[in-house]
Amino acid sequence: INLLIKPEIQGGIGTVAIAINMIPQVINSESGLPFI
Repeated sequence: INLLIKPEIQGGIGTVAIAINMIPQVINSESGLPFI
């Protein structure tokens, strides 16, 4: 995954880390929207 934000904002590395850490959760989640 390439994520480029210019100009660099505070916490840019954190933003990339969040995106990377969400990949397994997205892959393992059920499709569709949950009904609450």
